[in-house]
Amino acid sequence: MPDEPDTSSKTLEPRRALSDQERLDHLILNARHPCVWIVTHEESRALQLVADSAIAAKEPLWVWSAVKALRLCSGLIESDRAVANTEHPAAALYHLSTGTETPCVAVMIDLNGHLDDARTLRALRELLHEFRLNGSCLVLIDHNEKLPAVIAAEASRLEL
Repeated sequence: MPDEPDTSSKTLEPRRALSDQERLDHLILNARHPCVWIVTHEESRALQLVADSAIAAKEPLWVWSAVKALRLCSGLIESDRAVANTEHPAAALYHLSTGTETPCVAVMIDLNGHLDDARTLRALRELLHEFRLNGSCLVLIDHNEKLPAVIAAEASRLEL
């Protein structure tokens, strides 16, 4: 009978669970997913995690909300000026798909509530196509767990 290896002295180390930052960095920096969907009630924490990923990637960070419109940020410090006429989500999505030629990280806060508008949904689909081509990442931060199926199929969900 052949000698069998002695495994009695070997112990398996338990795998350490990845932190939220490590999981997000993997999706944005390593896997280059065009869309990451963060479902959370902790909006400020999610924004900080995304900002840290953008800084690590050395990529511009854009943040949109219905109140503040689309702004270029340095970390979490927002520009004083919003991009003109980007209060409507379709306009912000269009700007991101045509005005960002180099890879970036873009965040849309509470976009889900606007996706019943056909123009906004179409603009989002076209943006995801562009981001897939240029290596950018759109991060959707929302407390709402429902996304249209066509977007959910392309999004990598991350729960905090």
